[in-house]
Amino acid sequence: MEWPRWRGRFRTTLPPSHGAEGVNAANRMIACQAGIYAANGVNMVFIVVLMAAHGLSTAEIGLVMGLSTLIRVLAGPFWGYLADRIGQLRLVMALGCALTALPLLLIQGLDIQGVWKMAALLLLSNIGSSATMPLADTLTWRNAERGLFTFGHVRAFASATYVAGVVGGGGVVEWGGAASVVWMMAAGNLMTMALLGTVLPAPAVARTWSGALLPLFEARDYRRMLGVSALLQGTHAAFYGFSTLLWQAAHISDRAIGALWGEGVVMEIIVMLLLRHRLARIDPWKLLLIGACVSVLRWTGSALTVDPWLLAILQPLHAGSFTLPYLASMRIIGQSTPPSHAATAQTIYAALGVAAPIGIGMAVVSRIYPSWGGEVFWLMALLAALGLALVLWVMRARRDAVALEMGVR
Repeated sequence: MEWPRWRGRFRTTLPPSHGAEGVNAANRMIACQAGIYAANGVNMVFIVVLMAAHGLSTAEIGLVMGLSTLIRVLAGPFWGYLADRIGQLRLVMALGCALTALPLLLIQGLDIQGVWKMAALLLLSNIGSSATMPLADTLTWRNAERGLFTFGHVRAFASATYVAGVVGGGGVVEWGGAASVVWMMAAGNLMTMALLGTVLPAPAVARTWSGALLPLFEARDYRRMLGVSALLQGTHAAFYGFSTLLWQAAHISDRAIGALWGEGVVMEIIVMLLLRHRLARIDPWKLLLIGACVSVLRWTGSALTVDPWLLAILQPLHAGSFTLPYLASMRIIGQSTPPSHAATAQTIYAALGVAAPIGIGMAVVSRIYPSWGGEVFWLMALLAALGLALVLWVMRARRDAVALEMGVR
């Protein structure tokens, strides 16, 4: 079951047509999202520094990280359900920001020590953060329907603030120690919470929400997209978890490793800013096809070399392995699911299409990396090839369905 009456109304790919009003709306959205994306950049790299400073061992840190991934997968869809149920996207997002920040402040303010106390507060913080970025994407996407700005434009600046959190956070942690991780993450979330009132609310829709998820999973394209995304985003597990260790073992400097990481995100930003209108004219399933092909190439190359110059050629392919599937998924969600279920669709995608496969992938890779080393990227290339096969099957099934429908008519 699809939702044809909403097709074509998601004008996230059109240039702003409201002049100063559009620029103002985009700037407010960018400023509002900056805090949580910068905080997430700090969290991605430096939360382990905070845990170690509060007495957690390496094994205990791994336990908390694994539980954090699990809790985000479970909690994310609840936030989406709540936002759709009460029709207050900004309010639910504000609650998520507050719940992310307050446990962190308690950790620092009470000088919490020990694995179970730390785990309880960090998991509580992760319950909150499971809401913030998916709902921010939902709010941006829904407001882009107004034609005031494009989704890719605003999302590119969000990625830039993520990079700022990673790069700038390192200098702040070096200067202020582990405590600065708390202050940066809490400040980012509280800043976003404070600015939510300045952005436009999501456009009102008819309250057709029945409390059931069935309308989402009756949408074939949505179901198919979740499967493809799980395979393609899951291929990043080895990169996110073990590329730094692999490159350090190959005697690549920390500065060069930082540059390699940053290179991919910079290309992501360039694609979203400069190519968004061209990409908008390409069918999202073709974007997934291109992304799958790039993923196979990227992870095959990563399995074959640790030469820093060759790695520098491979890292811009992040724009294909991550950015294209992400943008395609956003469009498929918008085209195949009703607006009354937008937040739920987005948080389920974030949980099942991104977080769960990456978390499972990192768990698997952590067991085989000691013996496989860089060859774990062959497993990522295999997953990408499976994603490519699934995309080709979906595209053929969609063509057959269109031909059958035309034949019936």
